[in-house]
Amino acid sequence: MVATVTALGAAQSTVHYFERDGYYARDDPEHRRASFWHGRGAAALGLRGHVRPKRFEAVLAGFVPHTGIRLGRKRDGEHQHRPGLDLTLSAPKSVSLEALVFGERRVVRAHDEAVRETLDWVETELLQTRGHDPATGRRPRVRADGMVTAGFRHLTSRDQDPQLHTHCVIANMTRNDAGAWRSLEWTRLRRSERLIGAYYRNALALRLHALGYAIAPTLIGRVPGFEIAGYGRPLLDAFSGRRRALLAWLAERGLPYTPALAQAAALATRRRKADLGLGVLIPRWRERARALGLTRSVAEARPPRPLDPETGRRAPRGRVPAPALPAN
Repeated sequence: MVATVTALGAAQSTVHYFERDGYYARDDPEHRRASFWHGRGAAALGLRGHVRPKRFEAVLAGFVPHTGIRLGRKRDGEHQHRPGLDLTLSAPKSVSLEALVFGERRVVRAHDEAVRETLDWVETELLQTRGHDPATGRRPRVRADGMVTAGFRHLTSRDQDPQLHTHCVIANMTRNDAGAWRSLEWTRLRRSERLIGAYYRNALALRLHALGYAIAPTLIGRVPGFEIAGYGRPLLDAFSGRRRALLAWLAERGLPYTPALAQAAALATRRRKADLGLGVLIPRWRERARALGLTRSVAEARPPRPLDPETGRRAPRGRVPAPALPAN
């Protein structure tokens, strides 16, 4: 899936997950660049730069930095607060291969920019909290002001294949119109998974087009998607171990491919990530491609820019327009 929205468990277990799987800043620069704070809510709280475990855990536990406020409620003597949501945005396989196997770092930047733009759109269009109507006592859903998101970009799947994706942990923390800090009401956000994926794909495709890439339409299940042109199915399949494992699990049980069953298969075939580092993995990936005799067609992936009939020069690369709002 291009976009998944998953409710998080306890704050401490979420932090341990990201620590264990190597998402936090470490000694090498790649890890320092891989995490970030994002959103108007995060900016208002002074959360910036890469994500530190202690502050991350406190935010997920409902502590609003620098305010003395803790969101949630007491029940039977225990504090209860749902940490938030994990919105994961995954690039198409050809984009991961172009960025990591064939070394186009600008493609990683295009993904990062598309992720941030998607988060900005989610913050503006989908973020809600609960209001209060004193006349009726009802608590209707209302627009929220400001998202607090910790982002963690990673470059591999659990099978150690190239897989460019970013976990965007949306904390259960926002402001209402009066500026008071409140918990999120995330029904709309969770129901908008496909819409969020469509926005991300559109934002990414526009940036790749601006870099000179040709885009080939495809389907992700029944959902429209794309790959970079010039990538044959054998090359994509050779680096899609997670998908092969998922499909094999479904086939063994005679089950169809549906979003719900695909998620069940993903959990059943889940492996712990081994943090080998790109210095080890990239040579392995390139050697695998050479051994299989696989490569992409550069002429198809990045066709020559057309000539301007008046000047005889190549047309400049396009700018990145704002994505059109996807149809719900």
